[in-house]
Amino acid sequence: MSYIKNELVIGEYIELEAKPHKIRWLNVILISSVASLMAAACLTMRYVPEIVVDFRNYIVALFFVVWGAYSFFNLFLSEMVVTNRRVVFKTGLIRSTIKEMALFKVDSVEIRQSFLGRIFNYGTVCFLGSGVTRKQFFSSDMRNPKDRDMCIKFVKVTNPKVIKNQVDILIDMVVGK
Repeated sequence: MSYIKNELVIGEYIELEAKPHKIRWLNVILISSVASLMAAACLTMRYVPEIVVDFRNYIVALFFVVWGAYSFFNLFLSEMVVTNRRVVFKTGLIRSTIKEMALFKVDSVEIRQSFLGRIFNYGTVCFLGSGVTRKQFFSSDMRNPKDRDMCIKFVKVTNPKVIKNQVDILIDMVVGK
């Protein structure tokens, strides 16, 4: 959380930090397992004289190793924070993406949970900014970059209902209801 802590202004403090659910790490573990198996297969095939190792096997193994490492660091370095003034989402290792939205610009906070999400208590928390409709936000092709900038998603986070309730309280305090 070094980026967020370095960017806090005077009088601003962190109200809550959303953590990725363990289910998101499952994807990274699966990719890393495939990478390990592919690398082990390439290394063992090298010493077996009957099997001719194709160069493509090494390329596929290298692809999975790089993809697994990238996925791990991308998830590990993601920061999802709500301060007393804004909502901040930062992700990325080589190319970082930072989205911020002032709390007084948040029109609504929505939760998306699948069946497994309800069982294991994870979901996606969606912050809709001023002027964005639900249809625009949840459509897969938000072509207008202005619309994309007015939306922030915390994907597969732990305790999405607690996050929504705390953000609703913060919005009420900021707006003065």
